[in-house]
Amino acid sequence: MHRLLVVLFLLTNHAVADETDNPAGRWTTINEETHAVESVVLIELKNNELRGKIVALVDQSNPLCTECEEGQKGQPILGMEILNGFKKNGSNWQGGQILDPSNGKKYNATIDVIDNGNKLKVRGYIGFSLFGRTQVWVRDKAR
Repeated sequence: MHRLLVVLFLLTNHAVADETDNPAGRWTTINEETHAVESVVLIELKNNELRGKIVALVDQSNPLCTECEEGQKGQPILGMEILNGFKKNGSNWQGGQILDPSNGKKYNATIDVIDNGNKLKVRGYIGFSLFGRTQVWVRDKAR
């Protein structure tokens, strides 16, 4: 009986830890200057790689990505994949890119789940992580 309780305790703690460091789900992006909600991004884990796309916009006009390159130029921002290529590395996700649809530029990025799984720290940068910008996204409770 004692062993069963220990196993259940370990499994429960492992499940809680997985939930608090799991970036999969819906995330609300917030403008760091105005603090206004801008969009909702759905992040999914596919083949051990994080990918994310915009699933809701506060601006209901659904603008096109006029500054994007390659196959995304002129495409609607709503539904657009903006995160890809992230692989788990210890406690964070690295090796991926983030697209800023407002200027069409892609940046190297890292993702960290913080605040017990309630927030996501997304850092985009060119070259070295030291030279970049960090946004904090909030988990969308509507999941």
